[in-house]
Amino acid sequence: MDNEISYKIIRSRRRTVSIIVERDGSVVVRAPLRYPESAIKDFVFKKREWILRTAERVKRSNAENAFSLENGAKIELLGNEYTVRITPEKRAFLTENEIVLPSGLEKPAFEKLIYKLLRSYILPRTEEIATKNGLKYNGISITSARTRWGSCGAGDTLNFSRALVFMPPSVVDYVVCHELCHTREKNHSARFYALVKSICPDYKEAERVLKLRAAVMNYL
Repeated sequence: MDNEISYKIIRSRRRTVSIIVERDGSVVVRAPLRYPESAIKDFVFKKREWILRTAERVKRSNAENAFSLENGAKIELLGNEYTVRITPEKRAFLTENEIVLPSGLEKPAFEKLIYKLLRSYILPRTEEIATKNGLKYNGISITSARTRWGSCGAGDTLNFSRALVFMPPSVVDYVVCHELCHTREKNHSARFYALVKSICPDYKEAERVLKLRAAVMNYL
């Protein structure tokens, strides 16, 4: 314990000292093999305010990424916030501000609902972006992928994770743009990113959001 900050030291052949705040809020100090522990304590003390700020940001992010299908829970879908309402009805549907789910079948009903919702957004949006930028693709698939937001498969078939439904439209648009660009540029070359930027100038911000909210991949 050092000034209320607990941390783990990992030593290696590295030449510098660095601090990482993990997603669970734990603090890791990476240091050279023979770096004095007293110097590490001093380094942590100097970085104390940054560590506390970062840990608080991680805590907030984890809270935002919490997920529940219980009655009254709040869920954001495509940038709109909804309140979950569990009813005896046998079907799931969206109102202006509610996700209505049948009691006892909440998860499968929710999965079907978000599949339809995301598909209804992505299909016309992909066509719009592709047509506007002279790009061609051969079909779209909504998948349950948990490690990739999207992919461009053989024959230029585009695949999108259903987890994108938890992202705002601007971020979904970026993933659509990213995969469409792969129909022309197959790797992540400078030319690829130049094409991405020409269509989606703020793509780096979208990438930041995807990394920050990666936990939504494990919601279902």
